[in-house]
Amino acid sequence: MTNFDAIIPVRLNNIVKRYGRRTVLDGVSLDVTHGITGLVGPNGAGKSTLLKILSRITAPTTGSAEINGRVGSLLEVGTGFHSELTGRENIYYDGSRRNSWRN
Repeated sequence: MTNFDAIIPVRLNNIVKRYGRRTVLDGVSLDVTHGITGLVGPNGAGKSTLLKILSRITAPTTGSAEINGRVGSLLEVGTGFHSELTGRENIYYDGSRRNSWRN
């Protein structure tokens, strides 16, 4: 195992996010390995809030988000989304616009 293999690109530790008295995320912990990862869930599940924390747009109320490297997120499907491309192609396209080329 190399040092590169030992690094977890994204690690979330007991993330809690509250807006006023409403708890949006409650104790979320996970490790994201290399590659493309998607968040799937019903409306109101906290997907956009989690992406905003990962993108450092907002901070968690408690807990920590450790990010090693760069993270890009497509927060709004309509923003920059091209209907003639697949989901994967849209992610690559968005990455190329942000100058985040994949090796």
